[in-house]
Amino acid sequence: MLFRPIVSLVLSIVFVSGLLANANKVLFIAGEPSHGWNKHEFPAGCEVLAGSLNESGLGVEASVSLGWPEEEGAFEGVGTVVVYCDGAELHVANEKVDQLDALYSAGVNFVFLHFAVEPGTEELAAFMTKSIGGYFDLDWSVNPVWTLKNATLSDSTISNGVSSFELEDEWYYHMRFRDDGGYTPVLSAVPPADTIGEDGPRSGNPVLREELAAGKEQHLAWSRVGEKGQRGFGFTGGHFHSNWNDDDFRRLVLNGIAWTAGMEIPDHGVVSDFPSIVKYKTVEESIARGDVADMASHLEIDPSLLNKPGRGNMTLLQQAIMRKKSEAAAFLLGRGADPNALTKSKQTSLHLAVVRNLPEMCRELGNYDVDLSVRDKQGWTALHLAAAKNQAETVRALIEIGCDVNALSDAGGTPLHEAGASGGEDVLKQLLEAGVDPKVVSSHGVTALDLAREYKNEAAILLLKDL
Repeated sequence: MLFRPIVSLVLSIVFVSGLLANANKVLFIAGEPSHGWNKHEFPAGCEVLAGSLNESGLGVEASVSLGWPEEEGAFEGVGTVVVYCDGAELHVANEKVDQLDALYSAGVNFVFLHFAVEPGTEELAAFMTKSIGGYFDLDWSVNPVWTLKNATLSDSTISNGVSSFELEDEWYYHMRFRDDGGYTPVLSAVPPADTIGEDGPRSGNPVLREELAAGKEQHLAWSRVGEKGQRGFGFTGGHFHSNWNDDDFRRLVLNGIAWTAGMEIPDHGVVSDFPSIVKYKTVEESIARGDVADMASHLEIDPSLLNKPGRGNMTLLQQAIMRKKSEAAAFLLGRGADPNALTKSKQTSLHLAVVRNLPEMCRELGNYDVDLSVRDKQGWTALHLAAAKNQAETVRALIEIGCDVNALSDAGGTPLHEAGASGGEDVLKQLLEAGVDPKVVSSHGVTALDLAREYKNEAAILLLKDL
């Protein structure tokens, strides 16, 4: 029973001189990545945060340890320890509580992020209660993925420069906080009722159900000042690595760490700038999911992707149109995507917009110097194709952007020839009103009326027979 206090005392003596040497030294302890792409990427997340602090101009000296540092002198001079790792039985600090206690007694400050707020032992839970004010407790706390909205930010300096934000994350809540109230909420919200399920270790419980029904705010970030002035900060977000892209999300955590380290937080908060983090492995997946922000991140990292043929030998713009992701296509056009790049079928993006029956996309393409005269492998312009498909609204859009109703296909026919074979009354009338010549004879020796009669298109026969 005497072993633990003696160890703590010895470690305190060893560490305290070093701590006084550099109060601004921050050590990040990163757990092994887990959960797959973009989730629990602890080393990468620590690198983002440490790099941002080092570039902040606040005089912070931050470094990252992959796993618990075992080398002699690893904690020498460290003023703040940030732990970002898997929790429960996988927590990197489960067997390190004696060392944590010694560091804390010597004045070291602590930050625990996301899963790291869930201890795997009673001893570590007690340490978190002491150092940061609370922790994730089984059968009390929950860990759903939900979108934070209408959050409340404290008026502490940790909130400096942070605007209210909406962001999906695995926001743990209903922490087991100190009974004496020795903590200060920083970020709070009332989670939606559907974020709790049946009663279970991490899914729900009667007390929480009552609290949500009463509209009680739940704290997602909080701070604490210990009896000897040690500082602590807890934050339950950080599941998705790409969330570090969000300026306010990132700034809040950086502010929290800097505050914990004893820094004076500027009015605008800790400002950071670093390369974008992608949410999905490929930009094609970003397009498929309609995630324009992630597309932007991919292009910031590799601008050459913009007009490079990719999946299906199609450019990003072509893929966006084929997937009917109009917002993504508009974004790509604004970034300089080439609307005239050809597919294997020699179709431009305008042809593809017709294939997908997207009249508004045709109008959008008309703003970006798309070549209206290009003929595809069938020998058709986009207007020929729309007429053949009897797309009245798309035909209208193509005429509006300047498509030539008398343009000839490789077979020498106008769009009216295609409409004569398969078009409806609306398409036929639009072409005629736009000035198409019904007398044109194709290289096969037929007029639009001839085709109407061949294919028994009664609407076309009625409109064309007396012209």
